[in-house]
Amino acid sequence: VERFTAVRSRVRRLERREVSEFRRWIQNTTNLLHLSIVLFVPVVIGLVTYLSNRVETLSFLLFPPLAAGTYTLVSDPEGRYADPVRFVASLSAGGFCGLAAHTATEWVYGGVAVGTVHPESAALAIFLTGLVTWAGDIEAPSAFSTALLALVTGDINPAAYVVSIILAASVVAIAFVVWREAF
Repeated sequence: VERFTAVRSRVRRLERREVSEFRRWIQNTTNLLHLSIVLFVPVVIGLVTYLSNRVETLSFLLFPPLAAGTYTLVSDPEGRYADPVRFVASLSAGGFCGLAAHTATEWVYGGVAVGTVHPESAALAIFLTGLVTWAGDIEAPSAFSTALLALVTGDINPAAYVVSIILAASVVAIAFVVWREAF
């Protein structure tokens, strides 16, 4: 019994010391940001994936630029690209511009085969995205990826694509605001 009490006491001291050291470590902003990226970003992307799997009409809810944009938000929460409104607006603008380029290419060529991306379509998507995000002061790197994604998705419902982008970006933006306020 005495040995058990001594071991338990030693473990508790060790736990308190470890917790104390962890608290000091986490108070460093860089460490907090890295830990948040490792823990928070996967949870948010997992949530969006869950929603994407549950709503069939919004199959584009999970799209690659979302993860990159989420990382950009969390990695520099006070930076230029850490504005939730800019995040949602830029991804939405990229989606609209990509669809516009896709539509223009279909009009010029009388249709586009699934899996085919015309160079002029990609150039137009990037041009339009740059123009719109610059004019609206909503520039963000993920907007350009979102524009190109519209070109490779094949036969898509344009409304579902854009609504999915807006919803997914909004979920991430809300989670980011909650995270930023908490930490």
